[in-house]
Amino acid sequence: MTQTNELLRLPEGACDTHSHIYGDAARYPLCPGQQPESNAAIDDYIGHAQGLGIQRHVFVQAKAYGLDPQCMLDGIARLGRHRARGIVMAGTLPGQADMAGLDEAGIRGIRFLFPEGSPIDLGAIRLAAERAADFGWSLLVQAQGPALGEVCADLEYMPCPIVIDHLGRFPAGIGADAKAFRTLVEFVANGGWIKLAAPYYGTPDGASDFNALSSRVHAFLDAGAERVIWGMNWPHPNLPAGRKPDDAATLTSLLAILRSDAEKRAVLVDNPARLYGFTPAT
Repeated sequence: MTQTNELLRLPEGACDTHSHIYGDAARYPLCPGQQPESNAAIDDYIGHAQGLGIQRHVFVQAKAYGLDPQCMLDGIARLGRHRARGIVMAGTLPGQADMAGLDEAGIRGIRFLFPEGSPIDLGAIRLAAERAADFGWSLLVQAQGPALGEVCADLEYMPCPIVIDHLGRFPAGIGADAKAFRTLVEFVANGGWIKLAAPYYGTPDGASDFNALSSRVHAFLDAGAERVIWGMNWPHPNLPAGRKPDDAATLTSLLAILRSDAEKRAVLVDNPARLYGFTPAT
C-alpha cells in the first residue's frame, strides 16, 4: 500500500526526475524485441506519484520506444508543462526547428545509454551537448561505474550540464574509497550532476534501500549538494513483475539518510527545479 505525503513528509514541490511512461501498443508501437509494461500508463503514474506526495515530474523516454518520444510527450501534455518535463533518447539529433518544437513541448534533455561492455562515445556526447546547450538542456548519461571513471574528466568540459544516472551504477563490491568512485565524486565536485535512483543496482542483495548506499550518497552530497537529484525509476522496467520495489519504502530510506531539511529540499526540490526549469517552489 502506498504511503501518503504526510508519512513521507516530502517538501513542497518535490520532483521525481526519472520515471517512464508506457501506453497502448496499438497507439504507441514498441520496438522489436521490447516487452510492454503493465499498469504503467500516465494515469497509473499520476495516481502512484500523488500517493507519494510527488508534485513535479521529469519523464525519461523508455528505450522500448526507440527514438519515438510520442508516448512521453503525451504524458507531459496530460500533466501540463508547469508540472512535467521530459528527456528524449539520444540517436539521430533532430534539426534546430524540431528541437525548438520539443523544447516547447517540455523536453529538457537527451538520454545516453551505454550497456556494460560498450564504449562510452564521447564524440556523440559532445555533439549532443553542443546542441543541448543552445536550448538550456542537459544530458543524462547511464553507464557502468568503472567505465564512467575513465571518462569523467572529459565530461567535465562539456558545454551543458551532464547528469550521471543511477548513482553511477557501481556494483555492490565497490567501496566509497575506490578509485573509480572517487573519480565520479570529483566530477560532481567540479560541476557535474548525479542522480540518486535505482539503488538496487548497487546493493549487495539487490534491495531497493538507500541505507545500504549512505556512504556513496553522502560523498556526492559533500562534493556538490547543489547538483544532486532524485528519481524513482518507475515502473522499474528492468525488473520482473515479482521484484518491483516498494517505492514508498525506497523513498523513505532516502529521506532517512539525508542529513538535514536543507539537503532534502536541495535534492528533491531546488536542484531539479533549477536544472529542468520549473518555477521555484515557495
